Amino acid sequence: MVFNRLREGSPIPLISIVEETGRRAENLKMKKVGLLGTKFTMEEDFFKNELLKFEVNPIVPNKQEQEYIHNKIMDELELGIVKDSTKRELLKIIRRMGEEDLIDGVILGCTELPLILKQEDEVDLKFLNTTKIHVEAIIRELVRRG
Repeated sequence: MVFNRLREGSPIPLISIVEETGRRAENLKMKKVGLLGTKFTMEEDFFKNELLKFEVNPIVPNKQEQEYIHNKIMDELELGIVKDSTKRELLKIIRRMGEEDLIDGVILGCTELPLILKQEDEVDLKFLNTTKIHVEAIIRELVRRG
């Protein structure tokens, strides 16, 4: 939410995880993506507004699903607890969004989500791992600067 103000005042270059995720979705020609994360990420506009700059339309799960995802992140994943039952339910939500919301992919908008959701899971949608995208962008920038 305050990234641009921080970037302007920073003595070192800062790379936005949200901006890089939008760029990746655009490069993959995604037009409509599911956005999973904490309630804050799914409810607030900071991620959504950045994606729209790349002509990527973010779709969030319904309120009940958002509550479920948030609780599982806070009560399980952040504590290192990874349950098969949680994974099955998250995949069910993603499949529903694919069928009903016609999304092109899913943004794993919380750094803990890749602990439980993998591209190899049986879902015909591309997962955008924001942590991996961010690290790759940082490495590209470091290589560019030599």
